[in-house]
Amino acid sequence: MSNLLAVTGEVAKTSHEVFQLVSFELGGEEYGIDVLTVREIIRVPSIT
Repeated sequence: MSNLLAVTGEVAKTSHEVFQLVSFELGGEEYGIDVLTVREIIRVPSIT
């Protein structure tokens, strides 16, 4: 989450934005993407 400072003339206010992420691990690294860009989540089944 980031806190952004918006300045208009001499008045400053803090803006709070909430981001919902889908996180996953790929190649030993963790990634996160905006949940609004995700169409479907398919879990990998166990390999037999």
